Amino acid sequence: MGSGVAGALKERGGDAIEREAMAQAPIRPGGSVMTQGGELYSDYVIHVATMEVGEPATQRSVRMGTMGALALAKDNGVDTIAFPALGTGVGGISLEECAHAMLPVISRWLRENELPGMVDVLLFSDDDLNAFLKVWEELKLEGEL
Repeated sequence: MGSGVAGALKERGGDAIEREAMAQAPIRPGGSVMTQGGELYSDYVIHVATMEVGEPATQRSVRMGTMGALALAKDNGVDTIAFPALGTGVGGISLEECAHAMLPVISRWLRENELPGMVDVLLFSDDDLNAFLKVWEELKLEGEL
């Protein structure tokens, strides 16, 4: 948990998050585990693996990781979940690829499940948001959402 979102979680939430996550390692791409939120304002952190070390992330692993995180949240009674753009940092996939992988999964989940009832996707910039909104509109036109 040295860089990117994982590094930020460790820096803000404390080393306990990393210790608890590492106790559940290894996590295969597309897998997820839950830890306590440490010193964060969140009760929990769900960690999603989108790649093997030294390999790029894939749309499949992002899709599977999104689904796994939602299921883990549901199984633990979590009302709200927030995702970063999975796999777009060190994993190297584009924001558009990420949006194509995540948005249909989230949309379907919200139609079919009560928990979590709110899903946020947290993005770093207006450009990132615009990329996700563009894919959202494309998927709506294609009937995917």
